[in-house]
Amino acid sequence: MAIYKTLLTYRIPDERHGQADVLGKTSTIQYEGPEKLILWLTKDENNCFEKANRLEDVWDADDMTERPIPGHCYQVELDAKAGDKECIIAGLIGPSTEDSNPFGYLKRYEIKVGPDDMPNSFVTDPTSPFEVYSKADLNEDLYDPDTKQFKNLVYKEACVEVTDDKVRLRRNNILEATDHKVAADDVPADIRKSWEEYRQKLRDYPATWKDVPNELIPWIKSPEEDHPHKGHPPYSIKTDPTIVSIEDRTPEDKKAIEQMWPIAGVDENAP
Repeated sequence: MAIYKTLLTYRIPDERHGQADVLGKTSTIQYEGPEKLILWLTKDENNCFEKANRLEDVWDADDMTERPIPGHCYQVELDAKAGDKECIIAGLIGPSTEDSNPFGYLKRYEIKVGPDDMPNSFVTDPTSPFEVYSKADLNEDLYDPDTKQFKNLVYKEACVEVTDDKVRLRRNNILEATDHKVAADDVPADIRKSWEEYRQKLRDYPATWKDVPNELIPWIKSPEEDHPHKGHPPYSIKTDPTIVSIEDRTPEDKKAIEQMWPIAGVDENAP
């Protein structure tokens, strides 16, 4: 298998999931993956179920065995060495597994949000190509057969907004599902108290987190679960190599987290 290795430098937006890049920010990442990919793309729009130039399948060129191309598709080769754009596309759409990805492990950062007595949240590395660029956009019109060019990358937009109403709906559902924890006469006093405190904190959602984007609100765990608070990170932080706690951030990690700082309520909006 021909593995291509290169250090990529690419533009990133001014803030996480933003569309402006007037600040000229960049990030770097190591690509270590297939040198060439074989793509199957749809031919035309005569098929009501397919659009022209839609990505149908991807193969590592070295692993590609002789197989018939579907009648509604045509084949294109993507050379990761052709340029930074092609290399990033190869990393985004190329074959990967849970243990192997051309861009390596996708980090998750612990970030400080909300009241001090509540758990922190986690966010995927906002400078990763998977967070910077829209992989979904590459599925449509990936390649122009007339110009023989791959489409330009576009920045990823924020997911569907998590509204206050959605937060309240989830809160109300949890409260309803745990009514019996405090309603029964035979509940021991100490257990009843822990559930009452838990349910009161739930009632404060989303008001307690008014300065934090709803998508970053961490849901507190019930008394039946191991509840990590600030200063007591969950066990997974210490055992999962993809998770970086606040105290373990390197200068490189801190630079990546700068993408979050323009967002109110995150890391105390660090300067």
